[in-house]
Amino acid sequence: MVPERLRSLPTRLERFLDSLGGVLARDVSPFAAWERRLRRPIVALLAMLAVAAVLAVFVNPAVVVACGALAGVIAVGYGWPALTIRGLSAELRLPASRGVEGEALRATVAIRNAWPWPVWGVWLAGDLGERRTVALARLPARSTSEFAWDGAPQRRGEFPRGEVRIVTAFPFGLTAASRPVRLERRVLVWPATVALEALLGGGILRTSDDHFSDHRQGDVGDVSGTRPFRHGDALKKVHWPLSSRTGELVSCERQAPISAAVRVVVHPDPDGRDDGPTGTLESSLRIAASVCRAYHARHARVECRLGGDEHEIQPGQRGLARFFDALARYEPAPARSPAARRGRGGRDAGTLQIVITTPGGMGRLSDQERSGPDRLLIVVEPADAEIAAPAAAPPRVVRLRSGRCLLDEFGGRWGRLCHA
Repeated sequence: MVPERLRSLPTRLERFLDSLGGVLARDVSPFAAWERRLRRPIVALLAMLAVAAVLAVFVNPAVVVACGALAGVIAVGYGWPALTIRGLSAELRLPASRGVEGEALRATVAIRNAWPWPVWGVWLAGDLGERRTVALARLPARSTSEFAWDGAPQRRGEFPRGEVRIVTAFPFGLTAASRPVRLERRVLVWPATVALEALLGGGILRTSDDHFSDHRQGDVGDVSGTRPFRHGDALKKVHWPLSSRTGELVSCERQAPISAAVRVVVHPDPDGRDDGPTGTLESSLRIAASVCRAYHARHARVECRLGGDEHEIQPGQRGLARFFDALARYEPAPARSPAARRGRGGRDAGTLQIVITTPGGMGRLSDQERSGPDRLLIVVEPADAEIAAPAAAPPRVVRLRSGRCLLDEFGGRWGRLCHA
């Protein structure tokens, strides 16, 4: 039998190595900023120039040639970029005013070189929605050159963010000179969505009136006909008497409501943690956009609450586009307290409410948002968190992990929930 002390040895060794790694990685030097400055190339060049000057004065006058070479390198390295950038002008053109996360977006930059000599080593600096740097090839003398590329913004927002500049550090990279690029327009990048073929029906979707359509098929009206059973149909839609007579499964077709109502509520993380393209905020907005688009396509009355902002999506593609523009521009603000939202309870009657939140936002939910017959709670966990059901989970809750595969996972979970 292995002693208890030996069995715990690997765990203690792992803790010791973690502590040692933290100590070694900690920056305890008060001269760290000076060290970073000393690593710049100009410091080494100036030191070499000073040594060469001393040798030229006290040892051998021929070393003055090396002094001149080093001084020339410094002068050209700092003077040439500043001179070159004065003869360059650029314009960035984005032909589309709107885009979607992850989809290709064509961009064109036109650069005019007014100097009588060609220019090398030019690139664009700015937040264009992706991490890669756009570097340009040779610019001919006295000409205007156009460069086009396909970029794929990795997160929603208005791009380019901030100022875009054209930069050059040719020939030695000692310093960089830049000037602003003229923008023809900016582009709004919408959050990515997943297609939801089925919608929540049955007892959870309440109509906003008592009228049903005989020309549209749904799940909440009277039986309007039958059809062969399809893979994915819920068992509650099976017409059992007819199935027993024919020997094959037969599903019921029901009427669809002329108008339905749904409210989507997004509660961002109150601590503002886990930001970035794959964080909980961006993942929550992608889920909200997917749900709102699906219900809007079925002519439902859709409302969306983003923190403290209320949006009612108007019918038609223009109304959906205005809502997605608001999603692209949305910036989280301090959420309202549950007590401040209790006065809106009367409007929730007969409306399906889908609440999207994070583990940190669970405590800010009101009792009306946390549970109810017409409530669906979607909890978006951080990517590095362990998903575990809470001690008192609401009756209808979906827990997802944020990340690049979240939309695919959400689409599958949503389909299974609709066909349950």
